[in-house]
Amino acid sequence: MRAITAALLSVAILLLASLALTGCVTTTADGLQLQPLAGGGQENPAAALGIDPAAYAILDLERNGGIAGLAEHARLFLDGHVLLERRNQEPVTFQLSPAQQTQLSAALDAADFYRNAAQTAPPPPAPPDAFQYRILRRGVLLQGEVVTHDGAVPAWLEPALPLLTNLLLSPDPALVQPLPAATAVLTSAVVLTPTASLPASPDVPSIVVMEFVRSQANGDVRVLINLDRRYSVAGAGNVVEGELTRAEMATLTRLLESAELRARAGDYTPTTPCPTCARYAVTYRNLLGGATVQGEEGALPEWFQPLVSAFEEQFITAELAAALAAPLAPGVAVTVTATATVSLLTPTPSAPAAAPTATTPAAGQAYTALAFLADLANAGAQVEAAPGRITKPYLAAPGMIARVNGQPVQLFEYADAAALAADVAGLAPNASSVDGVPLVWAAAPHFWRQGGLLALAVSNDEALVDLISRVLGPQFAGR
Repeated sequence: MRAITAALLSVAILLLASLALTGCVTTTADGLQLQPLAGGGQENPAAALGIDPAAYAILDLERNGGIAGLAEHARLFLDGHVLLERRNQEPVTFQLSPAQQTQLSAALDAADFYRNAAQTAPPPPAPPDAFQYRILRRGVLLQGEVVTHDGAVPAWLEPALPLLTNLLLSPDPALVQPLPAATAVLTSAVVLTPTASLPASPDVPSIVVMEFVRSQANGDVRVLINLDRRYSVAGAGNVVEGELTRAEMATLTRLLESAELRARAGDYTPTTPCPTCARYAVTYRNLLGGATVQGEEGALPEWFQPLVSAFEEQFITAELAAALAAPLAPGVAVTVTATATVSLLTPTPSAPAAAPTATTPAAGQAYTALAFLADLANAGAQVEAAPGRITKPYLAAPGMIARVNGQPVQLFEYADAAALAADVAGLAPNASSVDGVPLVWAAAPHFWRQGGLLALAVSNDEALVDLISRVLGPQFAGR
């Protein structure tokens, strides 16, 4: 069997090498990834292999069981369309966006799906009411299959499974189309119109040039950035898409170029890893090739830290951070208003609160994040505090993310003003560095403090800056 596998892989390598020379394909961890030809050429490069993208199924996902006795089967085709069958329901179809397709492929590649699927033993019998899964992935010359169930999901598959089930089994209802009655069976004959939220640029191919991965016990975040500035962020089982401005793309490119990743590529994880610390990986591809750097929270090289901070500031939103923070009630956020509901979190004065001022709290009186949010609410701002905690490598205290009039503001609580002052003593007045380590910002940074509370907003919105300054006083660092 090993000899047959080796021979098959040798044939695959020779075939892929010859195809790569023709410009039709690029090789990936799963054996093959078809790419459109630049500047016209064949409209269907898959035809070089005799493959019809609308008819070639690359992934099957089945989910059965559970309390409701589900029976679901989704089949993903090379052109990105999905056919979904559910028990006692008519089959439906929908289209994954290019970003969703890329994120799904990246998640399976990161899991080393083909290799691990071949080495995973069958699971023990499933307990009653457990969901059972079957995943079959097909390359051109490779395929792998995994059968598992809740409570026995292999560790290597756990990060990818939520993304698979969300994208393939829980589609956006607005994108779902019924199959025509004449073809209402699980077939590949239906040709769909792509429904990507951001149209592909006709001039620049969708080539992933930057990749950022943050891995934690409570979930992974994967950021993919294309050459045409479109990006996607996968986390908590969902994919968010967007487009960077030219200035934002230029900032990230300059940061990665200055880091000289090709010379510094490697794994900087300590010999004894921290089980509760986040792990980071940054990959950058340019005309000279690609390079990946990996490291662990609390032990990152000084030159690597600005990369991690820049990606987190730009792409880890308050909603995503909250979803990954495992709140007490999944999907529930804490809303702070100027009403008695605040009393659930902090005492509410019996009389209406006075207009917020920038005065320092009395000696011995702590000024908390919730007190700050209550002051903002009393000033008429719309405030939402997301559950969960965040950390900054250059700050000793953990923090939280709040939305103030829809914009994220990060809040960190210290034991007192002296502890806060000592922690930010190395912060440059314009927030360009801390203790000599450069900081890179997606927008203008603004730091405020009052008592033991530190507030950080990365925003060019003058109205937001003015609002916070009226509550906390002038910023002590930033632009």
